[in-house]
Amino acid sequence: TLNSAPLTVTLTGPPAALSIAAPTGGLLNIGTPDEGADRDDRDRLTLAVTALDEAGNTVALPRGAPFAMLTGPDGARITRGVALEWPLRDDAGDLLLDLDGKRRARVDVDRGAAEPLANGEYTLTLRAGGLSGTQTFRVSGGPATVELGGPSAPPALGGQFTISALIRDAEGAAVPNGTRVRWSGNAAGRMTVLVQLEADSATTDGRASSTWLVVAPGRAHVRASVGSLGEVAPISVAAPPAAVEPTRRPSAALSGQAPGALVSWLGAVETTASALLADLSHVDAILTWREGEWLSYGIEGGRVLPGSVDFVIRPGDILRLGN
Repeated sequence: TLNSAPLTVTLTGPPAALSIAAPTGGLLNIGTPDEGADRDDRDRLTLAVTALDEAGNTVALPRGAPFAMLTGPDGARITRGVALEWPLRDDAGDLLLDLDGKRRARVDVDRGAAEPLANGEYTLTLRAGGLSGTQTFRVSGGPATVELGGPSAPPALGGQFTISALIRDAEGAAVPNGTRVRWSGNAAGRMTVLVQLEADSATTDGRASSTWLVVAPGRAHVRASVGSLGEVAPISVAAPPAAVEPTRRPSAALSGQAPGALVSWLGAVETTASALLADLSHVDAILTWREGEWLSYGIEGGRVLPGSVDFVIRPGDILRLGN
């Protein structure tokens, strides 16, 4: 039996056109310089460049590095700080390819506060071997509005909640990835109500978020700031239901609280963390938030844990039970 299989041969011609794919990585951050940023922290686009013959087949690029030119929304050429890295290589010096095996290039634009760029539509033109190709893309501008989204219901004492920020430019588009966001939380009174657990310091698709722990009842606010812009989300935490204070052993009111809970000290007099912990068998540490930091006292295997502070517990203090 004679077996056979078809063989397709594609005959290509010389390069007749350059094709630039839409950017697949990175974003050209227009007008958003970071104060104190390193020179290497530049705005960039990563894109694929392909040479095609007259039939549309992919062929080898003309010899030599392509020449890059960037024009702005007004059609004027941008000459300051525009550079093309071709072909793009990784730290080991290996060529970087896209999913189709095409070589990639990267366009860098230095952020210059003395010559800021406007948001709008930009055009990248590449020329090589007498051929040229263009790619037009829209880039967003610097932050103009900050919109916050908070919890749908008042958070509870001991609970966590997340505040999200959506930051847009003057035309309503999301600001570039990596736009710096600063978060802060303050109480309306003298007592600390919120403690920040984690936060995004830079945007992705115009969004960033911050997660907070409620350590005391009261009124507070969370603020997201971007440059000179800022927006505040008010937060109100209701006081927990009043507990019946045992006459002789105030610590008995804490015996039913699970590790990790936040509770109020209901004793009528001051005590110490070591004295209270000795009277609680189901937890091995007691913490309180005081003057911007956690104070902790804990015991493991009959020994006081390193870093423990035998702090004074006053009536009304908010405690966190650890295990």
